Amino acid sequence: MATKLEIAGKHVWNVCIALDQLANTVLGGDSDDTVCSHAAKRMHASRLWGAFAAGMERLDPGHMQRSAEHGCGKDSISEFIARKRRKKADCESEGDSPPSIVTRLVMWMIMRAWRSSMTS
Repeated sequence: MATKLEIAGKHVWNVCIALDQLANTVLGGDSDDTVCSHAAKRMHASRLWGAFAAGMERLDPGHMQRSAEHGCGKDSISEFIARKRRKKADCESEGDSPPSIVTRLVMWMIMRAWRSSMTS
């Protein structure tokens, strides 16, 4: 049986992972990927990610190797742009499920707010 301290620790860890994934999403990465995993995959393609990866490696040698999740990242903005460039805009043909109604509603609300702020 888990103690209250173990349960609290697991909860805090899960919240930290969620915040890490949120930060990665805000930075244009996949919502299921962490910042370090994204950086590990992009460190050779961008100076910014390369500098971030180098800093993390100084703090924790081998961290970038351990954090790279190669199964994640297919929904990042860079991958989305690459798919568009390859003329594979139809996500359903790639086997991805379409966005849920909640996701569509949130996207619609964000776009509406952005458009109204642009006209003001």
